[in-house]
Amino acid sequence: MNRSIFVVFFILIIASYYAITKTQDNLTSENLHEPIEDLPPAENVLLWTGYRTGSSFFGQLFNQNDDVFYLFEPDRNFESWASSMLDLFQCNFTNPALLDPKHNGHIVFTDRSKVLFSNKFCDGPKCAHFNSSKAEALCRKKKMVLKTIRLESIESLLEEAKRRNVDLRILLFFRDARPVFLSRKNANELPAYYLNIAEYCSAKLEQFNFFIRNPALHHRLKFQTFEDLAKEPETVAKKIYDFIKWEIPANLHSWIHKNTRETSGGVYGTSRNSTAEISKWRSEIGEEEKFLIDTICKDYLSALNYTL
Repeated sequence: MNRSIFVVFFILIIASYYAITKTQDNLTSENLHEPIEDLPPAENVLLWTGYRTGSSFFGQLFNQNDDVFYLFEPDRNFESWASSMLDLFQCNFTNPALLDPKHNGHIVFTDRSKVLFSNKFCDGPKCAHFNSSKAEALCRKKKMVLKTIRLESIESLLEEAKRRNVDLRILLFFRDARPVFLSRKNANELPAYYLNIAEYCSAKLEQFNFFIRNPALHHRLKFQTFEDLAKEPETVAKKIYDFIKWEIPANLHSWIHKNTRETSGGVYGTSRNSTAEISKWRSEIGEEEKFLIDTICKDYLSALNYTL
């Protein structure tokens, strides 16, 4: 089989997967709709992002806020996802899936959270046991922000939040699929790069469609792209904080200025020349790679007005 036939065959397989996995949305569910009201300042915020999308920098807009209890992807091992996330928003830290398998005294990704890293929520020799009561006590004094990269249902989460009477705001974070693909490939952690990016595009397109078709939920959902954040980080940060009705902490301005001028910290760093990050993928991606991603993710890229 020559190369061109293989490429066409491969695209057909991936495109078929992409079409099959696009779920039939149930976007007019009456139980999710509520009168648009002037909501109070947010107490619970979910950053709904994706793997290798610039989401670590996005999360730092909240991690740098001392009034926030910020958790970086605490849901990696959750099974009943929506229920477990709402437990966290209600300051319940008793789920054993929260804990780092290599260190039961710590929540996963403790080093990515200022509040976890600077407070010892553990007991015993060598901090061997996590003390959920200590974490709960501090959590109830702060605003809660969680970051996730899970491909889950917005509808299910909103239904669970409404059932539990949790006032939840969700920031939906999107990025062009081509640099996402390259970043995942360069991190060398996900073997099936094309199938993986197909899953990303399908899930994020579903989120985008949910947002567009549910204007009655726009007081709880906000649409945000990486590109706009990278282009004007301080302006976008102000708009995000306005949406959740918080004051921007003074230290955040200086942090943004310091961490958007040059790239450092390696693959998982949060310091980037933000403007350069927007388009540098164009000089790094191969012609065949771009053709495949453009084809696999055509609907997603078109819906979000990314240039093909």
